[in-house]
Amino acid sequence: MRTISQKVSEYALECISDIESKKFAGKYKSYIKSFPALVISEGLLMALAFTLSKSNLKDNGKDGKGDKDARKMVFVHIANWLEERNVISVSNPEEEYEKVIEELSKMDVRKYRLATQEALKVADWLRRFAEGLIKDEEGGGDT
Repeated sequence: MRTISQKVSEYALECISDIESKKFAGKYKSYIKSFPALVISEGLLMALAFTLSKSNLKDNGKDGKGDKDARKMVFVHIANWLEERNVISVSNPEEEYEKVIEELSKMDVRKYRLATQEALKVADWLRRFAEGLIKDEEGGGDT
């Protein structure tokens, strides 16, 4: 039998291992580092909505594709963990992102707090592995 901490660390390591060689990995590292602060200051629903909205922006002269891909993966990694922990029932958060937002917006307070705790837990592990496995982005990035 494994602890929750072991399960979430394994999940986070798999996520980071899948993207560490991708072109947008440095941007992902930057965004996942700031995600927990956004959750704490604005709430989980707002943080996910913000991340989702930034993932769908048109290219505005910056490396838009890398920005969009990195933010999309932050959303997907958080939402997939929530689904894995049975906090949400959306089976494919990457394609059914609107259902993720809708389900979170209709949750009762206790379940929403649980969702927030789970999101912070996985974001912390994602951040730790990103810091250890992903090289710093050259030229920086905006958060």
